[in-house]
Amino acid sequence: MKITVDANILDSDKSKLVEKARRLGFDITLVTVTERERQLSDLTQDIESIPEDFVLDEGPLNVGALGSDDDAKIFEDLLRVISNGAFPAKDKRSNLSPGEKRQLRDAIAFTSHVRDGRKIFVTDDQKGFISCGRGDYLESTYCTRIMTTSAFRDHLEQVERSDA
Repeated sequence: MKITVDANILDSDKSKLVEKARRLGFDITLVTVTERERQLSDLTQDIESIPEDFVLDEGPLNVGALGSDDDAKIFEDLLRVISNGAFPAKDKRSNLSPGEKRQLRDAIAFTSHVRDGRKIFVTDDQKGFISCGRGDYLESTYCTRIMTTSAFRDHLEQVERSDA
């Protein structure tokens, strides 16, 4: 099972979930945009990463993956969903607020997750990825599951019990 973890689950107490998932044989990765956000903490150094889709004026060219036209459509859809339609148009993104930059990086991470064919995206970003029907839409549109750390913890416990 291919899992992508969002930056907001890399706190020390939640990192135990990553360790448990690896012990159970899950393929855990993060997206390089997360590495940049977390500045390569000890935990992120131990997790494989997938390259983020390159977004001009956001990520370093030597790290990003060139996305397809489909990736660009997914990225724009994610910006719309995550921001509830409030994200600036393509030609008005030169002065993004800190919150908009976080939304941009969230869209990059999820687009990269989809591009890589990963199956579960673990995040505690309720507002951006789960609430107001966002989770249902993203799961059905992009054939993935979105789980909070609590739901992921329950999932791992269920897997562990079934393996026993």
